[in-house]
Amino acid sequence: RGRARDAGIAGVRRDAAVQAALIALGFAAFVVGGLQLTSRPSTISRLMGATSSLGAVALNLWCYYVRKWRRYPNQLLAWRSLATGVAAAAVAGTALAELAVPASLIGRDFCGSVAASLNPLLVHFGFLAHEGWALVMAVDVFLLMRDPFTDNARARRLYHLLVWGGAAAFSLWLAFGSRVCAYGLSAA
Repeated sequence: RGRARDAGIAGVRRDAAVQAALIALGFAAFVVGGLQLTSRPSTISRLMGATSSLGAVALNLWCYYVRKWRRYPNQLLAWRSLATGVAAAAVAGTALAELAVPASLIGRDFCGSVAASLNPLLVHFGFLAHEGWALVMAVDVFLLMRDPFTDNARARRLYHLLVWGGAAAFSLWLAFGSRVCAYGLSAA
């Protein structure tokens, strides 16, 4: 029993160290962007912030799928983390592409039209899905508070359709069907 307890304490310390490192990386992104320590501060700070977010997403998914922390509401948090990961991956991909550009081309349109249009589409989808999962978590807590002995497994299947489908439909509508924001894409 003593060894298991010691291993549990060591695991908690390791988790705390990883979380502190991710928070420090996110904070460093603000510092680099604010102080403009490099020739490309916004690109590097976006890359650092996206890396911090991707690390947090990986930690959340690892805790859920590998450690089997399956208690409520961890499943909803895992899906919300996945939505955050979509947006963070799009931001990181664009920042890496910008860092690959020679310094003589900074400020010019160096991205292809597909990459420049796909990035905001994915970021918007990720943010919408992230906030959709937050709304779903609030509704799920409300339903459980009303009747704590119900099984919301059927409702959780509907959550996927509403969140992922709603975010995809709205993002695609903005990209192709709306006159408000077209992301540089056109239906023709």
